[in-house]
Order: sequence, then structure tokens, then C-alpha cells
Amino acid sequence: MIGSLNKIWPWKKVISTFTDWHGEVKPLVEKNILPWQYEKITGENSMLALALIFAIAGFITIFVLERLTKNQNRKSND
Repeated sequence: MIGSLNKIWPWKKVISTFTDWHGEVKPLVEKNILPWQYEKITGENSMLALALIFAIAGFITIFVLERLTKNQNRKSND
């Protein structure tokens, strides 16, 4: 899971681009950067607080589901 973090990292700096056959400019090479670097480079809000809230909510959801599953398995074994 940690290996996929590089691909889904939301704060990136585009190093080089290419134009596809539809004429759309797309990133070719990107570099992951820190949220405060993203704000400095782009001038846009990095939405770090929102990202942290969703990450914590995701961890809590997985934790609760895991606990519920363990409790359910214990009850079915009794």
C-alpha cells in the first residue's frame, strides 16, 4: 500500500509535458512535493487539513470495521 502512495500523492510539480493526438497537454514527468511547497509554487491552497481529515476518517473506518468483524467472528465461533 505504501508503494502506491507515490502514484496517488496529490501534490505534484510537473517537470515536463507532452501533447496527445487530441491536442491536449498532459504531464509526462511529475515530481512529488510537500504540501507547503505546492502552495508556494502554484499559489493555490494545498487543502492539507482536508486531506488529513479524510485520511484519519479512513483509518478510523478501517479500524472500526476490523473490530466489528473480529467481534462477529467470535460470536459465530461460540
